[in-house]
Amino acid sequence: MADYYEVIGCLHIHFHLNDGRQAFQHLGDEASYAGLDFLITTSHTPKTHRQKKEWVFRESGYYGRTLILGAEEL
Repeated sequence: MADYYEVIGCLHIHFHLNDGRQAFQHLGDEASYAGLDFLITTSHTPKTHRQKKEWVFRESGYYGRTLILGAEEL
């Protein structure tokens, strides 16, 4: 058994928050096609009405074979 495993991914991915949950599905489809194991988003969440964008964190999970983690750039 190997001591190390290669994990390939991308971090600091921006996307249009207005695209909603469909954006995560699209990102997951494309990332899986590219062979990525993970993808970490970093949205610029508006200071006003932050609660409207909390779905970004709830939608974290596997999309295809790629794990997408919702994050926030402050």
